[in-house]
Amino acid sequence: MIDISDIAPHNNTVHKSIAAACVPPSACIPLSAANGDACSCVSPLVSVGERVSEGQQIASAGSAAVPVFSSIPGVVRDIRPALAPDGVFRLSAVIELSGAFSYLGKKKSPVDWRRLSQEQLCASLEKHGAVNTFDHAELLASQIKQLPPGSVHILCVRLFDRDPSVALDAFLSQTCAAHVLEGAAVIAAAAGITRILFVFASEKQRSAMQASIAEQCAGMDTYSLSAPKHRYPQGGRQEIQRLVKKQNAVSFCSELSAADLFIDSFTAYAAYTAVVSDMPCIDSIVHVSGDAVRSSGVFRVKTGTPIYNLIEECGGFSKNPAQIVVNGRILGTAVSDLSVPVTNTVKSIQCVSKKERPMHIQECIRCGSCRRACPQSLAPDVLYEHAYRAAPCDSVYLKTVVLCTSCMLCNASCPVRLPLYQAICCLKEQVHEK
Repeated sequence: MIDISDIAPHNNTVHKSIAAACVPPSACIPLSAANGDACSCVSPLVSVGERVSEGQQIASAGSAAVPVFSSIPGVVRDIRPALAPDGVFRLSAVIELSGAFSYLGKKKSPVDWRRLSQEQLCASLEKHGAVNTFDHAELLASQIKQLPPGSVHILCVRLFDRDPSVALDAFLSQTCAAHVLEGAAVIAAAAGITRILFVFASEKQRSAMQASIAEQCAGMDTYSLSAPKHRYPQGGRQEIQRLVKKQNAVSFCSELSAADLFIDSFTAYAAYTAVVSDMPCIDSIVHVSGDAVRSSGVFRVKTGTPIYNLIEECGGFSKNPAQIVVNGRILGTAVSDLSVPVTNTVKSIQCVSKKERPMHIQECIRCGSCRRACPQSLAPDVLYEHAYRAAPCDSVYLKTVVLCTSCMLCNASCPVRLPLYQAICCLKEQVHEK
């Protein structure tokens, strides 16, 4: 692990509450999630001109796909491909606001989930579309069903953001601690898991939340660890497994493996909303920040809301942005269109000026930054030249692509912004095909 303060400064912005963003007059809702096919396998459940209610399912893409719901009541005005936050054109429904809300502003008693069976809890997570964003967005219920039967599993809960330029998971674990911890307990019960490992960003936070963990996760075996501060990569499956071994954790934690269930604060909060609040996932919690906006904030946003609405909530741009980055400067995606909608997997939007993100010509300058940044000691520049320019490459270099942990530090450290990680992914696929 390395200190990456020069590559992607840690987001230390402090917010104390979640503000409700204005309901958009029109929502453009992608009908497939970021992990699904863009258009081919999506089956819209509504048609143009049809009236929909808030929370109504409007698309299906197979049993393992994330169900898509209308975030507002209204009329479907169009169904067409539109640019999504992941940079892919996805079939989307454009819904014009009209009519009464089914959930917004309605008070409802919380569900006593402890009276529900394991099957009922899992069904509730699936019905409401709870998504696990620990790695790539996946339907949480599908991951639970895929856990190997007959084995004793561990639920690992990361309470900080894997990308240090993002601060949403850390914010939720502190500001909404009770909901996050109860959501984690709900997921554990749905998966039939009785052992939970919590991974904190700091020892101070770990100590402060011990009483809450004992209260919300009563009857379960729990243990907590704190990760090294200002180091990266950390928070991935492999890094957490190494942390467990390094800190000589209790016996059940030492059994942690990649086959166990890993979630983050955002996922636990979504599970709380789905099961305890009995609501479909029609909102997202989004942190808007960056030196190009007048103010920053954390907002509860209706899915389908265009990014420019959130920029207006923050007072607009204070200077011309060089990039709009979704979900972090290391692991995220830059978008070029402010009409791109928020989805239930968007955690952060950063508006970055040229001072923070200078532009360069797209040629390797042989600086060696990617090699110094790579925790696995790969040579991303050599692999990039081979993948994209067909430059000769020794087989010794090619064999190292399987060691890549997808931390994307090569991309973040490159002053020219070359797609080094993407090149390595292409080569890794070729190795697997052979």
